[in-house]
Amino acid sequence: MATGRPCTVCRSPDRDEIDVELIRTGGSSRSVSNRFRTVTRSAIERHKPHVPKGLTVLPAARDIARAESLAEKIRSLESDAARLREKAEKGGDFRAALAAIKVLADLVGLLHRVNTDRTATAREFLEGPEWARIEEALVRAIAPFPGASEAAGRALERLAEE
Repeated sequence: MATGRPCTVCRSPDRDEIDVELIRTGGSSRSVSNRFRTVTRSAIERHKPHVPKGLTVLPAARDIARAESLAEKIRSLESDAARLREKAEKGGDFRAALAAIKVLADLVGLLHRVNTDRTATAREFLEGPEWARIEEALVRAIAPFPGASEAAGRALERLAEE
């Protein structure tokens, strides 16, 4: 790659989010450029080699992100169905209310399956070799800094308490 102008995505205040979105979408420049209007599709294409390799070592991360996105969509549909059920009941349209209840039941089942899949994917990732490599790299990275291990340990303990 020629050393000309600096990468516009690397200089963007949205760089971290763009990098994560590139991983989540499997490298879809179109999808990312549609979401982040401050950078062009061609700039995102040129930026792809600059995405930190450490992010791409997470093959399960994309699956987890997709499951989270799907869960959000299901929750939105669930809210819509509940609203329509309430409106149907108030209007005395009990057939529509029953149909909305059926949709709600189906959505609850679907959400349960998505959450189960997401939990299994996360568990597989945390028990897999990728996480072990990341964990080792993080431990090596903070080893030269006195107190960093203790601070990280305290932070993790606080997370566990939440």
